[in-house]
Amino acid sequence: MTSRIFRKSAALALVALAVALLLALPPGAPAHAQSSCGDAPAPRLIAGQTARVVPGNGIGNNLRASFSAGATALGVLADGEIVTVIGGPTCAENLNWWQVRRWSGQTGYTAEGNAGVYWLEPWPFAAGPLAPGVAPAAGSGRIAYLRQPAATSGQPAPATELVIATADGSNPVRVSPAGIDVRGFAWSPDGARLAYYDAQQLYLIDADGQNLRQLTQTAEATNSQPTWAPDSTRLAFTSDRDGNAEIYAINMDGSGLANLTQNPAADTGPAWSPDGAQIAFVSDRDAPGPDRAAETDIFIMASNGANPLSLRTGPGAESQPAWSPRGGEIAYLAEQGGIRALYRSLAFENAALPFLLTHVQGDVIAFAWAPDASRLAYVTESASGTTTTRELGSVRADGTDPLVYTADARQVESVAWSPDATWLAFGSDRAGTFDVYLLRPSGASLVPVANSAAQERAPQWQPNPAALGPEISGAPGENDLLLIYDASVPVFTLQNTSGVELDLRPLSFQGAERAVPTSVWQTPFLASPLDAFKPIGCLMIWGFNLPDQPAPPECGDARQGWLSDSELIFWTAGTFDALYNGKVIATCQTGAGRCTINLP
Repeated sequence: MTSRIFRKSAALALVALAVALLLALPPGAPAHAQSSCGDAPAPRLIAGQTARVVPGNGIGNNLRASFSAGATALGVLADGEIVTVIGGPTCAENLNWWQVRRWSGQTGYTAEGNAGVYWLEPWPFAAGPLAPGVAPAAGSGRIAYLRQPAATSGQPAPATELVIATADGSNPVRVSPAGIDVRGFAWSPDGARLAYYDAQQLYLIDADGQNLRQLTQTAEATNSQPTWAPDSTRLAFTSDRDGNAEIYAINMDGSGLANLTQNPAADTGPAWSPDGAQIAFVSDRDAPGPDRAAETDIFIMASNGANPLSLRTGPGAESQPAWSPRGGEIAYLAEQGGIRALYRSLAFENAALPFLLTHVQGDVIAFAWAPDASRLAYVTESASGTTTTRELGSVRADGTDPLVYTADARQVESVAWSPDATWLAFGSDRAGTFDVYLLRPSGASLVPVANSAAQERAPQWQPNPAALGPEISGAPGENDLLLIYDASVPVFTLQNTSGVELDLRPLSFQGAERAVPTSVWQTPFLASPLDAFKPIGCLMIWGFNLPDQPAPPECGDARQGWLSDSELIFWTAGTFDALYNGKVIATCQTGAGRCTINLP
């Protein structure tokens, strides 16, 4: 790939002219006083803000292990990629270098620009265009979404259809029967079928559009908000068939209907836990005043309805509980002081105070966990006079490194992650009608995948069973360990992603005539012994002379134990192997930053 450090002068002149015309300082981002760093333009960034690679030429910026064009290349920041600036500038080789952190947690150094041309720009700024990209391969997955055909003058509004298309938007197929006005839907965790509902009833249909089943048969009551048990055999949903909103459960074949809440209060919005043992829901049963809708709380109960417990009884309306894919925590929306924000809480009664994840103007109206629980994407709504805008963003699970993806005052309605966490899907009216778009979680590569004259909304990716983790039985999944690596420190982290305790004693790593056994993590202070490594938190290690390192975003606030050793040296380039009982089971790229390992 061509480096941005070396360009032909003619191309450089054209780029400089384009940048001067299109990118003259974004609003709110004045340049610093002119630096004396050779031909480098005056720095416009500051540590602590976000910046992005200037879209336009498809080259991107090299990410280096240090502030030098000759340093190890850790990767390429794509056109439009957004990063958090964590240090700088450092003048070296006639360039201003900034230390940055990517959305994935990888850190490194990149240059701001050269000869009057900026390669990085402050972000966000009003009406900033997103960088276009290339759609994923058609065979890489499928997306379901709601489609309302364009209305015909003088005719009633057409019914909203449930559509499934390939990941690149090709071959869209309507799978809901004609005449059913679909209001919402949910994929089964095994990806084999969808549950959906209209104004009254709940239905099931296979992913190929066959085998339609009407699960509910109520004459007047409404049934909505289905959530699947992790084994894909049972659903929980909201129904007012008994005169008030309750949480019910039903088997996939229509048998076993049960009222789980049986309370005169309004109980809505069920969410099944990843281990299948609990269901979270919203209730106003503890509301102290007459305005019960303004005093809702998040509750959890056993999957059979037993032992309902409130997570907290603070003021304000709480809604939309969503379990972390790793379990044990719930994210939800809470409205206090007139602002609706995104919070994260441990999922047990009298847990510690909830953790505020978003510090944004306006209200958070929708959100989604990344499949690895490292980030949450969200949609914010803000009003200015009579104009309401909705924008897309994301934040780490510990509340750090918030990224704003859109800043163009168009409408965004919903957001969903691809099973491999490499894409976000969302609905937006940025082309005049609502369409489905894809965007990399880095902020790069905007791709329209459903952009007909119809209104297309609420995309959801088909789950990939191979990426769903361990079975409910507790057997280790395909990806037992996540190795998180930062070659620029270097720091070495192990996270148990199997859902069960693992024996790490036979595990070791080697490359470039260097070997690291897992015994280097062994210390009397470990909360997770190597022969029973727990699926909570992480083990970290780095050199003795380096400062304390923050836990990677996948680890949240939990770092089980760490050990520094002046004799340990890790890899800063190339690859290294993971071995189990002396047999290679994975080869990891240092620059990738992440490597999954399946133990024998």
